[in-house]
Amino acid sequence: MRYIALDLDHWNKNTCLKIARHEKERSLPDKTGIIALTKNNLAAVPDYLKDENIFDYLISADGAEIRSLKEGDLLYSNYLSADTTQILRRVLNKTKVVLEVQVNGRIYVERKSYRKINNKQMTRGRSWKGVEPVYGVIHLLELFSDRIEMVKITSQSESRLMELGLLLEDSLSDDQGDIIRGRNHIEIRPEGNSKFTALEIMQKKLNIDKQDIVFIPSRS
Repeated sequence: MRYIALDLDHWNKNTCLKIARHEKERSLPDKTGIIALTKNNLAAVPDYLKDENIFDYLISADGAEIRSLKEGDLLYSNYLSADTTQILRRVLNKTKVVLEVQVNGRIYVERKSYRKINNKQMTRGRSWKGVEPVYGVIHLLELFSDRIEMVKITSQSESRLMELGLLLEDSLSDDQGDIIRGRNHIEIRPEGNSKFTALEIMQKKLNIDKQDIVFIPSRS
């Protein structure tokens, strides 16, 4: 079986489907599988990328999850460790920021902070599909301590984020998570996630020869 891996983050719906169908048709359809790759978490992945009639596998959240769309199985996932979430809970307990906790592809945010989601400065370029407002979002760090896919901290105060970033760097060791800084946010993701790493993991799990996976990058 040969697989074509399509990085689809920077294509629109029509182009995504056109590319996938073209690659399938120009190969042997019954001997070619299509893998969709995206940086989006499962809740924010467009429904057409989950179409099992077109795509065989979905690699989402920048490689944090691998799913078989034909069987509906989760083949691989990489979560933050319980130690990491305990440290985050201690550091963030009294910090005034907008906290997001991602579990099973869904994003949870404090109900009283939910109105800030509509602030253009904080949400520019983001998809808020799959966001759930809850009370006591910080307690999810304990409740789902070994099942959390990502923690995101958002603030309009650059100085507060800078101080928090330095504190997190001091508190977390290199193997306890990747700290990703943005313009007005900080993300803490499990260490080592990437689309290429996910392809390598998938190749080993399914016993696929490296030459049988062809990667086609996005247009960015």
